[in-house]
Amino acid sequence: FVVASMSQTRAATARLARLAELNSRHPQAVQYFSEGVGSVLRQWTALELAVHHQWGGPQSSARADALVKEITELFLGPDKIYKDDVALLLEDYMDVNFQTICEDNSPDELGDLFCDMWRECIVGKTDLVTNALGREYVRHEMVSRSEGLDTGDADDGSDDGDMNETEQALQEAVAQGLSAATGGLAAISEGQGMDTEEGEEAPGQEPEPVSIRDPDGWETVARGKKATKKK
Repeated sequence: FVVASMSQTRAATARLARLAELNSRHPQAVQYFSEGVGSVLRQWTALELAVHHQWGGPQSSARADALVKEITELFLGPDKIYKDDVALLLEDYMDVNFQTICEDNSPDELGDLFCDMWRECIVGKTDLVTNALGREYVRHEMVSRSEGLDTGDADDGSDDGDMNETEQALQEAVAQGLSAATGGLAAISEGQGMDTEEGEEAPGQEPEPVSIRDPDGWETVARGKKATKKK
């Protein structure tokens, strides 16, 4: 009886702490978090392939969009969320909605990222969200540029010239991506500046992009029980 009572007390204390965390979160925390989650999921190879090949049927795109809401609501629940909770949600969602089994450890990596992103958003920080949006913008720009090269829109030139143009294009895309991401978050906050406290150190090195490849560089996505590896 004493053990059960202590367990109930700890559970009640944890729920009160969780409630206090939710009530004290930044006013735009949920909007920031949803934007970041959506951007990361749009860059997740497993989900991207599932939508492209319509493994979830004609509603594949809508199901992918609904996953953003599922993850956001998970973090708004009464219990503290850990990376395993997120990974389990992702694995179940992909299996049920897209008949896809992820065998590349990407759900665990996304679970880590989303937990860190949520902790930032509730205090008004947007580093991880901005990084995700910036990478998505850069990715889109580079794909567009490569399609232009494939169709012969780019000018012919020497190898050195092509390399310099590619590097310059990448730098421009990175700058534009970060600018667009920052501008988008500013629009969400409706002009409310994200003030930095005096004496606060500048953010450290940017987090590494989410990797969903195994150590050998292979991406593994399984549909049903059949695994497919793509280099």
